[in-house]
Amino acid sequence: MNTSINIKNTTYEYMPDSIWSNIRYLLGMLAFIIIPPLIPGVTTRDLIFSYAGIVVGIYIIAFVIKLVLVLRHKNTSQTRRY
Repeated sequence: MNTSINIKNTTYEYMPDSIWSNIRYLLGMLAFIIIPPLIPGVTTRDLIFSYAGIVVGIYIIAFVIKLVLVLRHKNTSQTRRY
């Protein structure tokens, strides 16, 4: 029996969210989409650039987090060889 390998048995149990969390999500998304065009002096071009910047920023953050997790897993798997 090889004890140096850690196997995680995780099971996923679906638990539906309450209706109130879905309503909060809806209101947050509507505020995110509707309020910025109402700000005086904000043009459509500014909104497009800001929304695109937010999306690109999220992708970059997700990439960096995944890269760190993969490198950390790679380093720990190499050091655990006996």
